[in-house]
Amino acid sequence: MAAQDLTSAGGQKPGMDRDSAFVTRCQFQARTPAGAGMFRYTVLNINNPYNDGYLRTAHPPACGDHIFLRDASANSGGNYRVVGRSWLHASYGSANWPRGETVPATGPLLSLVVEPADGLLVDEAPCEEDGSLV
Repeated sequence: MAAQDLTSAGGQKPGMDRDSAFVTRCQFQARTPAGAGMFRYTVLNINNPYNDGYLRTAHPPACGDHIFLRDASANSGGNYRVVGRSWLHASYGSANWPRGETVPATGPLLSLVVEPADGLLVDEAPCEEDGSLV
């Protein structure tokens, strides 16, 4: 499809929605210790208009980043730190990137492992003037 055709279709190919080839679908799994050096992993269901549990973003969090997530299934939320990431990109000729198309129909899937975290401001020292935390 020519570039002018994309522009006339509002910048998107007909049939494509906001889940384009340039938006990452992030799936989060919370890791908690299970003893003996092992872990349990729980998928966090992120509420969205597609009802599929993914967080769609052009700026996915990197390892070490802190992020607040709300799990719709557990009806709870909290601060997490990203400890691992794994990318899955569409293969040309697959259902997500049909032959003859110049870009995939969907963006990459990023699986992220997160651990509960206190947030950015931890172990803050008292203020010298009055001993309180600032």
